[in-house]
Amino acid sequence: MKKFSRNTIRGLGILTFWVSLHTASAQAPNKRAEGNFDDLKSVGNEIAKAVIRRDWSAVLSYERPTDRAEHERLLKDKTSELYCFLVDSKCNPSWPLQSIYERFSRSVKLKITTSDLGISRSDGHHYAALAFYDGAVMSEQSIRSPKFVCIPENFHKIAWWTFKEVGGMWVSASWLFQYASDFPCNP
Repeated sequence: MKKFSRNTIRGLGILTFWVSLHTASAQAPNKRAEGNFDDLKSVGNEIAKAVIRRDWSAVLSYERPTDRAEHERLLKDKTSELYCFLVDSKCNPSWPLQSIYERFSRSVKLKITTSDLGISRSDGHHYAALAFYDGAVMSEQSIRSPKFVCIPENFHKIAWWTFKEVGGMWVSASWLFQYASDFPCNP
């Protein structure tokens, strides 16, 4: 039996996420969370503002508490993979992508879309995702298409973060901006 790395498993989860984005729009809205998507979009707006201000403490305050201490430590190392991913892609010559900060600050029209991922059968929580993208370059309709997203040039221009509803509040259900996830699409 083939064993998969944590990153590959996360990557497969991302593909499921994008397929869910594509199919969620065809499903009836979940009445339980209709009003709460405005709350999640507000969270996304606060995260985007914090990224553009380079307020990493504010960004980390939205991630899972179990990851926060390690990520605070990694952000102090300006050559760490997390630092390159989040803050400055030039910190490591082998880093292939724009950082989250670079993507957000260079966006002509930074857009944030929420997508209902439904209620998990395994834990009973309602899941939703925030997708951050440049609305001048791609449309909301295009980012809901797995075919569009699976083009590497497009996939790497979208930042997303998965949340779940706990006690009426949206809390992170993944690493910030799906950090350390492999490309989930077949080559």
